[in-house]
Amino acid sequence: MAQGLNSPSPSPAPANSGTSNVAGKQIEDVHIEVSPAGPQPNPPPPMDTHIDCILTQQGSSKGAKLQGDRIVLDEFGGPFCIRLKLKGWLKWRAGDPLWITRDNCPSSPAVDHEQIWLDKNPKNDTIVLLDMNVGDACTLHYRMNFEGHVHCDPIMDNGGGGTIARF
Repeated sequence: MAQGLNSPSPSPAPANSGTSNVAGKQIEDVHIEVSPAGPQPNPPPPMDTHIDCILTQQGSSKGAKLQGDRIVLDEFGGPFCIRLKLKGWLKWRAGDPLWITRDNCPSSPAVDHEQIWLDKNPKNDTIVLLDMNVGDACTLHYRMNFEGHVHCDPIMDNGGGGTIARF
């Protein structure tokens, strides 16, 4: 996380407000439902296995849109409070729910802390992260880890350009 910014609360805005403020910046709320594209593997695979997921944006958000399995954030938009809510048989993997790296799919636990603040403790099947969308435009690759040795990997295109005031 950028220096000088206090960690925001995991829920910086009420669910129906759409925006909030932290450190003088407007935060846009983005709600995404993550559903499995098929039935739960039975029996569960013996090793970690990729599955297809369907992302569905709930409501609208200024500066953020969904294009297939990509969350696209506008240049100079945000920061964005992104809420990923699981549907169907999906459950977050305890202690290891989400990996996020720049430019390549993550192959081990990691979070790009220059762009992302992550609350790794899901509540009501929802994980909350804050994407600062600062600096140069970049592509962030996510790996959502689920119970039963399965994962899916959507992408986030950060438009960049945002700045954080230094105190």
